[in-house]
Amino acid sequence: MKLGVVITMYDESDVVLQSIKNLKNTYNNVTIVVVHSDNNGNNNSIHEIIIRADQYFKLEDLSSGSNQYTIASKAMTRNYSTGFVALKKSGKFDIVMGITGDTLINTPYNLQKYYNTVINNKQLGGYVLRAIGQNFHSHDSDPENGKEGGRPQTYDNCDIMPQFFIFDGKLLDNNLFCDIKITNKYTSEQCLGDNILEIMNKLGNKKFTDHITILNKPHNYAYGFNDGILLQTKGLGHTRKNL
Repeated sequence: MKLGVVITMYDESDVVLQSIKNLKNTYNNVTIVVVHSDNNGNNNSIHEIIIRADQYFKLEDLSSGSNQYTIASKAMTRNYSTGFVALKKSGKFDIVMGITGDTLINTPYNLQKYYNTVINNKQLGGYVLRAIGQNFHSHDSDPENGKEGGRPQTYDNCDIMPQFFIFDGKLLDNNLFCDIKITNKYTSEQCLGDNILEIMNKLGNKKFTDHITILNKPHNYAYGFNDGILLQTKGLGHTRKNL
């Protein structure tokens, strides 16, 4: 099995480095692309990431000109697009995976069963995290001025969480996540989901739910999945854990 991984990061170099080490120690045929929104960090972890990753990109910090509501869509769409374009140029993959810097791949072998299911499934698809029942900002909301929400998370839309996802590598051949548009400047989850839907529509696979399996249980708790990974390792309030 050939595995391709894109990691988008900011200041989580310690977590990213451990994920890279764990993946490289488990799989002989893994390619890892790291896309780093520059936080002006300069430490041993970053230097080692540059050495151990197959490709490393340092991009401009987007916090200037953004706010707490818009930074995620700007960074996720840019960084994942950069990473998956680089991954596609580097070869073909059976499985592609995306993670944010605060997601720790702590037991990579536990993910093998999910890889196998994706590979053996005749319908191109993958595994994702979703937040069914929660209310995200709609594209026409105005959270800066108190108009929040408007995009409830249901099984009828396609929004996925950016922290962790697995897809069939054949979808990368069709430019999955290579040109993610900002379809909602307040909700990166919609931007990612719209890209998946765009690619599947081009392939004639119009029903999103036929090709996507939600990993987290219950489905309304997006971080309720811990088989081989640890989510939110910095904590929702940036509480550090011993890694």
